[in-house]
Amino acid sequence: MILKNPSLVTIALALGAYLLATRAYALFDSERAMAWIKAFPRNRRMAPFLTAVVILWTAWWVHRAAGESESFKAMQPLVIVSAPVVWVLLVRFMDSFLNARAFSALLLLLARPVVMSAFVYYSALRLPITLIGYTMAVSGIIFGFSPHLLRDFLGWQMRTPARFRLICWSGILLGVCLLVLGGVVYPRIQ
Repeated sequence: MILKNPSLVTIALALGAYLLATRAYALFDSERAMAWIKAFPRNRRMAPFLTAVVILWTAWWVHRAAGESESFKAMQPLVIVSAPVVWVLLVRFMDSFLNARAFSALLLLLARPVVMSAFVYYSALRLPITLIGYTMAVSGIIFGFSPHLLRDFLGWQMRTPARFRLICWSGILLGVCLLVLGGVVYPRIQ
């Protein structure tokens, strides 16, 4: 599975393509992108979907981990049954900043494959991916405990159109660098 044993090339190409595509779109249609980003932390239509993705991914990890341990094998059916119950309870009773919290959990879940992709390589060229992975983990922790900080951080990025364009261009540059690393450099060190 790609998320269990990710390749450094795959992670670099995926992150680079994501950054390039999203930042280029935000630069191209900045008014619509800024409106969407501003509404993101409290987006009640997207929150159930993002929460479902996080719960399914977490349930998959826990189910897999329970299957690898003899003492927890009996817990596997409980994981399958509890995942939809947890989703219903979260969507029903924790709707304030649910999208921001789900995004934070997604950052934490994504950080593991990103860091693990660079873990087995001793080249210093793996450090950009490692840095991105740990930044995702720390951001996920901070925004999970204080989801209003995500709203404030996104608001700071969009305070002026010039700042927003600068951040978009920075994301595009980082995306291109990751695509070059994933397409040219990392295949040579593997």
